[in-house]
Amino acid sequence: TRVLVASVLVASALSSSGRAQAVVAWEWLGDGGGREITDLLITPGTDTVYVGSVRGIWRQEPGDAAWVELDYRDSDHLARTPEGYLVKGSRSGAGGDGARSTDYGRTWEFAPIIIPVIVNGVPAERGCGVVALLQSTLPALGGALYAGCGPEVWRSFGAGARGTWAVLGEPGGEIAELREM
Repeated sequence: TRVLVASVLVASALSSSGRAQAVVAWEWLGDGGGREITDLLITPGTDTVYVGSVRGIWRQEPGDAAWVELDYRDSDHLARTPEGYLVKGSRSGAGGDGARSTDYGRTWEFAPIIIPVIVNGVPAERGCGVVALLQSTLPALGGALYAGCGPEVWRSFGAGARGTWAVLGEPGGEIAELREM
């Protein structure tokens, strides 16, 4: 019966105006614990809302009025892997440029994207400052997690765990965002 009702509604919307018109309703969810929101993530199937901000990461479950603080460090980008892990990245590198949670944000494991560099002729490591995160859904990309760090693109087949990142190269210019098509 639900399918039939939905079909009738779509058909009547199409017949009256020539194209379907969706009704959008907005609901105030609060500020997510911070003033400057940097990223928003909604998990499919659960409608749990995650907010990254300059004051940390916050979560709100459907039906809850209160936000739960998951991490107090700044977060510019959020991604959710198919395994259910949350991965965060910070442009400034403050508090770590990358971290991963395997328990829906209750605890965080520092999982930076490490760039090997030479400092005064000596091999060293530094974090990159994550400017973009993308969890691939395309089979051709192998379900990998991608990160933009300055001018470089990095890939992890290990859901963003420490030591699983490899550089793919520099596409040119400073990366602002990653998308798949």
